[in-house]
Amino acid sequence: MNTITTDVDTTTTTTTTTTTTVCYFPPPGRSCPTNIRDCSDNAESYCTDNKIDVSSRQECYDAAVDLGAAVYQYTSTNNLCKYNVDATTCDHEFETVSVTNNAQIYDIESTNGEDILCMTPALSSTASTTTTTTT
Repeated sequence: MNTITTDVDTTTTTTTTTTTTVCYFPPPGRSCPTNIRDCSDNAESYCTDNKIDVSSRQECYDAAVDLGAAVYQYTSTNNLCKYNVDATTCDHEFETVSVTNNAQIYDIESTNGEDILCMTPALSSTASTTTTTTT
């Protein structure tokens, strides 16, 4: 009886692309200049003279949600509440400016809007790794 042995070479290539999502969490004192205070419905309790008038971050969040905001900021030193219905105007680090008060930009999608907004940093990275194994 004859036995035939065959060697088989197998090459496996694995490519892994990793996109690292690093957040820029704006510190107090950063603001998005496109955010506004305006509210057109004076019938709402948070609206005085067509401007949002609140006394807490929670009230600011509630008003921003009611106004259809995609992003909001609150300044506790003067109860200033601002928002924007277009998240793309305040989702990158370069879209923020330094202000002299403690304005804080929040993530409206977080529970009760309590989390600081994760913005795209000025620099982000993507890494790609290719591994070739021959057996």
